[in-house]
Amino acid sequence: MTRNAPSASSSERRSSKGAHRPSWHRSSLTPLLPHLLLSVWSRDVQRITYIAFLSAAWLAPPAGAQTKVAVINVEEVFARYKRPAVLEEQIRARQKGLLEEAETRRQQIDRKRQELQAFKPGTPDYEERNKGIRREEIEFQVWRTLGEEEIKLQHKNSFRLIYDDVRAGVAELARQRGIDLVLTFDTLTEEAPDSQALRQQILLQKVIYWSPQIDITADLIELINARFDKQSPPLNDPSGDASRPDPDQRLADAVPPSSTPPGSARVEEATGENAAPETP
Repeated sequence: MTRNAPSASSSERRSSKGAHRPSWHRSSLTPLLPHLLLSVWSRDVQRITYIAFLSAAWLAPPAGAQTKVAVINVEEVFARYKRPAVLEEQIRARQKGLLEEAETRRQQIDRKRQELQAFKPGTPDYEERNKGIRREEIEFQVWRTLGEEEIKLQHKNSFRLIYDDVRAGVAELARQRGIDLVLTFDTLTEEAPDSQALRQQILLQKVIYWSPQIDITADLIELINARFDKQSPPLNDPSGDASRPDPDQRLADAVPPSSTPPGSARVEEATGENAAPETP
């Protein structure tokens, strides 16, 4: 009996130790670890996915907001637009008028040079007439230079007017069709004299490929020609007669009257015994 007592006491002590083990002992958590890890991992994945979704939504463009692009052939537009031909005709007409007037002025100066031969060199009349002719020659050179500058200015203004018309037409079509960007393109020509010229053409290409559906060249030409036909007067440009600078007026502004040298009176005003003899 005395031997079994310690045994019972030992069992009671083991039972007593086991009774004081907490409920969160490792053996009780072992079956729950996979579920806990899965739960934590799921929350992390959800958080990462949400952040990635927000980043993608912030970086991506709004739905339906893709840039709409169109192209035009500027060379074809300039060739088929009506206004360049009209402007060029006006410039040619003005240039022809200036050339005819230049020829008339040159003939007048030559005639006065011939008339001067009737006077004795060194005499007061000869010197006075010679100074007048020299002044007319200087004025003629200035007038001719101003006329050439006028033609160049008309060419420049014409190109600017044509470009403004084309740009306004492009802007109207773009607004009507919701186009965001309009590019220009041109085609390679067969007139390149050598490989270097062809290479230069290739390097100057702005657009390599485009779909025919985005080419608005024909629509643009139709629009700007319709606008031009409706203008009243038909040609509304600053290179017309009303606003064109007059070379004679510019010459008068460039050479003030006070700079007239003595003895520069016109030959027609000369009278008396020193006048040029009449030719039969």
